[in-house]
Amino acid sequence: MIIGITLSLGCAACTTGEGESDTSPPPSPQDAPLQRLEEITLEGDPLSDMDSGPTPEKRQPVGEIHMGSHRIIAYVEGRKCGLLVMNSAKGTPISLKAEWPQNADQGSSRLPAGPYRSSSASGSSASDPWASLSCGKNAMVVEYAPKASERPSAPRGSVTVANSQKSSNSFIVVGPKDVRADILSKLPAGSKSG
Repeated sequence: MIIGITLSLGCAACTTGEGESDTSPPPSPQDAPLQRLEEITLEGDPLSDMDSGPTPEKRQPVGEIHMGSHRIIAYVEGRKCGLLVMNSAKGTPISLKAEWPQNADQGSSRLPAGPYRSSSASGSSASDPWASLSCGKNAMVVEYAPKASERPSAPRGSVTVANSQKSSNSFIVVGPKDVRADILSKLPAGSKSG
């Protein structure tokens, strides 16, 4: 019903000369491949611990990886990608969010399935990891730099983890399976899991 109404209004605008702009409206979160990923069940409720008040958008966990003592959770929240890195002994060293670009001319398009907006952070202690999150409506790409030698284990959800060929960093790619494969083919990555 909504699609029919939208198409009717779109056609009416075309015939009246209105709405002849080349820029199309940004896709709604429901139209984005990240929003259509299967939600995973998390042990405990680590995402609710982030709330200081009501959240307007539902958080949808879509990937989880364990690296040494760190638990990495990727989630989608409306038009935003989120990353939570937790240390089993010390709590949450990293919490990142980035909103995907509104238009194709915003953000970085160096990787397939973009464009992406990025954010990065490291934990407060010298032993905490560093992470960079690139967020697009089709996928999210994380570069993760541990302070100690850590290898990924037990990836869950719509996620693939690959080790960098150039450093001890790992790449964590979240999205539909074919999109992940395309992105990983462009990264300096070696062995993959997930």
